[in-house]
Amino acid sequence: MDIQTEKIKIAQTILATDDAALIQAVNVLLKKAENQEVIGSKPDGTALTRGEFWEGMALSEQQIQEGKLIDIEDIIEENNAQS
Repeated sequence: MDIQTEKIKIAQTILATDDAALIQAVNVLLKKAENQEVIGSKPDGTALTRGEFWEGMALSEQQIQEGKLIDIEDIIEENNAQS
């Protein structure tokens, strides 16, 4: 299978369709695949996916809002005030 030929066929099919459900299904599939993309590794050496990264970012943001963590800007500002 030639990957470039397959990509062109898929693109042509998507461009030619007026089926909103098909477009939505393709979009969901692409987002799912993107979230499973390995973008790095965790401290223990296991794979870190894009989805896991963004989940961690959301959790950190929530913890900051709840006052459980201090973000780096606040640390820098506090350090500068003490200097």
